[in-house]
Amino acid sequence: MGGHMALSEELTRLLAAALSIRAPDAAHLAEVTGQKLEDVSACLDALRRRGFLDLADGSVTYRRPEVPVSQEVGQDLQSMIRTLQQTTAGLNTTLGTLPQLMQAWEVGGADERTIAADVARGPDAAAEAWLLHFTRDTPTWCDLCLPDVARVLAQRPTERPVADWTSIAMADLRIRLVVSRADTNDKRIRPALERMLEQGAEVRSHPDPPSMFWVSDHAVAGLPATWGEPWPSRVVTVRSAPVAESVAALFATTWHAATPLSREQRSWDPMLALMNQGMTMEAAAARLGMAQRTARRRVADAMAYFGVSSHFALGAAWGRARAEDDRE
Repeated sequence: MGGHMALSEELTRLLAAALSIRAPDAAHLAEVTGQKLEDVSACLDALRRRGFLDLADGSVTYRRPEVPVSQEVGQDLQSMIRTLQQTTAGLNTTLGTLPQLMQAWEVGGADERTIAADVARGPDAAAEAWLLHFTRDTPTWCDLCLPDVARVLAQRPTERPVADWTSIAMADLRIRLVVSRADTNDKRIRPALERMLEQGAEVRSHPDPPSMFWVSDHAVAGLPATWGEPWPSRVVTVRSAPVAESVAALFATTWHAATPLSREQRSWDPMLALMNQGMTMEAAAARLGMAQRTARRRVADAMAYFGVSSHFALGAAWGRARAEDDRE
C-alpha cells in the first residue's frame, strides 16, 4: 500500500526549531542549530516537498503544521480505503469460485475427497443447509450475511424462524447478522429483526451485502454455489478451517462496513419504564398524561408482543430487552 512515511526524528527536530524562531532562511537556521548549511538546506527542501513550508529565493515561508499533516493523513486514509476495497473485492471474487471448483473436484474424483462438504439444492436450500449444520455441528457462535431477509421469513411464517435462530441449537448461541439497509427500513421485516435483538443477537445494516453466506466457530462455512446470490438455490456447506477462516475475514470486513441496528422505541416503553420503577399502571398513565384506556391497551400490546401473561413477567421481559440494547 502506498502512503507517506512519518517525518523522521531529524526533520521533526529541525522543523520544530524553525517554527519556534521563524527562521527566515537556511543560513539563519543552520547558525541557530549548529548544523551544516548544506544539511539544513537539504532538510528544508524535504520539508517543502512535504508541504510544511515554501522556499522562494532562499526565503522560508511556513505553513501551519496541522494543514500538511491533515492532508497526509487524509491521503493515507484514502489509500487504505482503496486497498481495503480491493482486498474485499478480491475476497469476494476468490470465494465466489470456491463452490464451483469444489463441486468439479468431487465429480472428477470422489475417492480423493479431502474437504468435507455438503450441497443443498432447491428453493429452500439455504434454510435446509443451515438447519443441517445445527444438527450436525451444534455451533457456539455464527456470523451470517443475509441480503434478503424476506425470503427467510417466508420459509416458516408461523414459527418466526429469524427470531428463533438464537434458540434452535443451544441457549448460549451467539449470532451476528448483517442484513441489507433496505430490509432494516422495511416495516414488514423490522419487527423480526428487533426480536433478534431482544433475544441477544447483534444485527447490523449494510448498504449492499455481497452475498448470502455464513461461518461458524472458524470451522464451518456456508456458501452459495453462485456467489452474490441473496437467496441461492444451491448452498455448499464446507467443513474446513482454512476455508472458514477466509469466510470469517470477509464477514469481518462486511461487519465493520455495516451500521449497528438498535431497537426502536415502542409505544409502551415510557409506560413500562415507570412501571419498572414501582409505579402502578394507573399512576404511570397519570404521570404521562395518558388516558387509562390508552395505558391498558399499550400494556396489553406489550404483553402480547413479549408473550407473557402478567405485569411481573412483562417487566422482566422488557428489562432484559432494554439491557441487550444498552450492551450494543
